[in-house]
Amino acid sequence: MSATAQAQRELLLRDLRVHLERKNERLLRPVETGVDRYLDWHCTLLGEYQRLTALAAGKFAELMVEQMKQHLFAATDFDVRWAPMLERLQERTWQRLTLAAGFLDAQW
Repeated sequence: MSATAQAQRELLLRDLRVHLERKNERLLRPVETGVDRYLDWHCTLLGEYQRLTALAAGKFAELMVEQMKQHLFAATDFDVRWAPMLERLQERTWQRLTLAAGFLDAQW
C-alpha cells in the first residue's frame, strides 16, 4: 500500500473514530442518569433476593436484562434514537469507503 493510500486510510479511520465517540457520548448520556437507579435496585436486599430467585429458576440473564432496560433505558428515548443513528452511521461509512475505494483505484 502506498504512503498516500495509507495516509488516506488513517484519516478515514481517525474521522470514523471521532464521529463514533461523539455519537456514542450523545446517545448514552441520558442512559447514564439511570445508573444510580439501577445500582439502588442492585444493592438492595430485594434486588439480591430477586437475583437469587432468578438464578435458582434459570432466569438470571432475563432478570438482569429486564432490570437494566427498566432502570437504564425506560426513561430515555434510546430505542427511538439508536436505529436512525445506526442507519446514518452506516450511510456515512459507506460513503467514506466509496471515496477511499475511488482514491485507491486512482492510485493503481
